[in-house]
Amino acid sequence: ISGATVAVYMGRSVAAEVAGRLIEAGLSPDTAVAVVENASLANRRRFHGTLADLPSLEVRADLVGPVMTIIGDAVAGANFERSEPLAAHRHEGAAQTAAEGAER
Repeated sequence: ISGATVAVYMGRSVAAEVAGRLIEAGLSPDTAVAVVENASLANRRRFHGTLADLPSLEVRADLVGPVMTIIGDAVAGANFERSEPLAAHRHEGAAQTAAEGAER
C-alpha cells in the first residue's frame, strides 16, 4: 500500500489496531501521521508523528475531543510548525505495540 493515504475519523480507541494492520499490510512504521483534535472548533489541536507513534493516541488522557487521523504521503511534507508531537517521546517497542494491535 505504498503511496496510499488513509484517513480515520474517531479512531482514537483503535489506533494501535489501525497502526498494526497498516504495518502488517506493508506500510513502514516511519510513515507520516497527522492528527487533528476538534478540527472544526476554535480549540483545535494538531499533532504529528509516525505510524509507530499512533498507538499513543489510545493512552493520551489530554485528548478529549474527536480526532481525525491522516496517515501517508499526503502529510509527509506538511508544515508541522504549529503542531505537537504525537508521542511525548519515542517509546521502546512502539512498532511491537502496533503489531500487537493488529492481533486484536
